[in-house]
Amino acid sequence: MSLFHIDPCDLLVVRDGRPKADASVGQSLTFPYPPTVAGGVRTRVGSLPGRGFVAGAQLDALKRVAIRGPLLSALSGEGGVMFPAPRDALLVKDAEGVESLKRLTPLDDMGDAVGDFIDGLKPVGLRREQHAAAKPVSAGAWWSWRLTEAWLRGESLNLAGDDWASGRLGALVTEGRLHVALGAGGTNVDGALFETRGLRLTRSAGAAHQPLSVASYALLVDVDDATLPAGMTLRDEVAPFGGERKLMRWSKATGVTLPPAPEWLKRHVTDGAGCDVRVVLATPGHFAAGARPAPEGALLRGGDGLTVTLTAMAVGRPDGFSGWDFAAPKGGRPKPSERVVSAGSVFWLRLMGSAAEREKWLARVWMQNVSDAAERRCDGLGLALVGKGDA
Repeated sequence: MSLFHIDPCDLLVVRDGRPKADASVGQSLTFPYPPTVAGGVRTRVGSLPGRGFVAGAQLDALKRVAIRGPLLSALSGEGGVMFPAPRDALLVKDAEGVESLKRLTPLDDMGDAVGDFIDGLKPVGLRREQHAAAKPVSAGAWWSWRLTEAWLRGESLNLAGDDWASGRLGALVTEGRLHVALGAGGTNVDGALFETRGLRLTRSAGAAHQPLSVASYALLVDVDDATLPAGMTLRDEVAPFGGERKLMRWSKATGVTLPPAPEWLKRHVTDGAGCDVRVVLATPGHFAAGARPAPEGALLRGGDGLTVTLTAMAVGRPDGFSGWDFAAPKGGRPKPSERVVSAGSVFWLRLMGSAAEREKWLARVWMQNVSDAAERRCDGLGLALVGKGDA
């Protein structure tokens, strides 16, 4: 496996699919979907400097190049790898302005509640003793690994501590760029102005009066070297990615690693006759039945005496994504739209079986893609983190 940074020289534009026929502004997604990044990686692998894409005869092999990610990675300071905020973390603020972080859990006692609950799954919410007069506020879009691990472990986070203050990042900032269409002679077309909005992967890191003090981030993607076609590799280079052919610095990520499964988690999974765990998706997941993983899929597959049971899930509304099929004739065509489970979604599972089989399950799920279809796992969809389940 090879970790690479994709660092925008200016902005990162990943169009959201809305047509510009009636508007002169092209909007960007808040973060690129894994298949988009996988396509960019495969394009770079199949390209040569000064010659462009030269591997048209090996498209099938290139489509099997597998990735993990993308995640957000800090290029400066001590931020390290950032993970999407988990959906079972609810930050609320009361009338006095005091914030508190509450943990959503599967509910056993619903009383007289009525809803479109899914058979066999518990609803997820706050326990009665956690109810208070307060309103939800943003807990941030990205969390540091230190915060993420503490949350997976089941710890209460100190909202007054430095980790909470410095370990969160809000939604990436967007900026606009104004362009003019060029005619056949290379000159501008009168009145043909249009704007594109892209992601700025920086944030202010200094005092309010030090705007030039910024923290820089890049996309972090892990490329499976074993899936690269013979004689091909991903190189350090400056090359386009995303919309408007914006230039990116593609470079090996030095000094960065993806976290291994913690020892406390291994002990939790192997203790006793069974255990409850939570799986948090670090990238959006793709499941054939919509939000619910297939029983025979990578996440819930058991065997050899191991049973994996889905007991609850917190997934929110589905995200929709598409793309462009460059291999299609006449310049390509749009790909069909698909729905994915958003990053940060949480699945509560119960593992029953021998300690050895539960340990094997953890090894094949931790920081691996767990979408149902092998093709979608290859595209980077469904990167999984595992934490302790609720008592």
